[in-house]
This record gives sequence, C-alpha cells and structure tokens, in this order.
Amino acid sequence: PLIGWLLRLVTDVFGSGTFQVRMSGSVLHGATALILAALAARIAGRAAAIWTATLYVTLPFVALGSILMSTDTVMAPFFAGALLFFWRAGEARSARDAVLAGVCIGFAFLAKYAAIYFLIGAVLAAVFVPARRIGWKNT
Repeated sequence: PLIGWLLRLVTDVFGSGTFQVRMSGSVLHGATALILAALAARIAGRAAAIWTATLYVTLPFVALGSILMSTDTVMAPFFAGALLFFWRAGEARSARDAVLAGVCIGFAFLAKYAAIYFLIGAVLAAVFVPARRIGWKNT
C-alpha cells in the first residue's frame, strides 16, 4: 500500500502532472544512492562511498525506476536504510539502531513484500557472524 500512499501524497502536494508523479521516483533513487553511500563510507571509506553512489545511479534499474514508479523504487530507500541501521547496530551494539532498522524494513515491506528477505539475511548474519548481534540490555 505504500506506493499508493506516496502517490496520493505527491499528487495532493504537488499536483497530478506527469512530471510531479515521476519526480518522486528520481527523489527516492537519489535518497537510496545517498543512504548506500553512507553505508559504504562506514564500511570502506569515502572513496567507496563515491563509487557506490555513482555506480548505483548509473544502473539501468535506477534509470527505469526514475521514470516509471514501481514498488521496487519505493522499497529501495527503506531497504537501504535498514541495511545502514543494521550495520550501525552491529558496530555500536545499539538497540536504537536495531529499532530504526526495524522501522525501515517495515516501510520497505509496506512497499513490496520481497523486503521480507532482509529478515532472513539478518537472522543468518546474527547466527553466523557474532559481530552482527546486539544484546537485549543495550540501549
């Protein structure tokens, strides 16, 4: 339902013109590129962040998704946000970051049910990579 809510918000605020509706796809992919760059910077530094954002925005999927609004376009920034907060939660052992990852993946799931695969990956990471676990008592 998130794609419908987003399109309703965009048309209510900016109007129902073709440009306004398609603009939201570009904005969402831009946000995704920035979030992925932030994750890459945390993992591998500034150069990796620049390469990550640059390569992401040149993908055919992104070019098409910036023109045609799809569930993938809406899911992408929330999925990327969940990855970023999941990584931060593993680094800082922060329950706050874990909750933010959960909120992001919840919104991603509202955009497309395929976001459930994030949870499978997170569980596998917690089982096989002890550094990705956080404690119950952390805040």
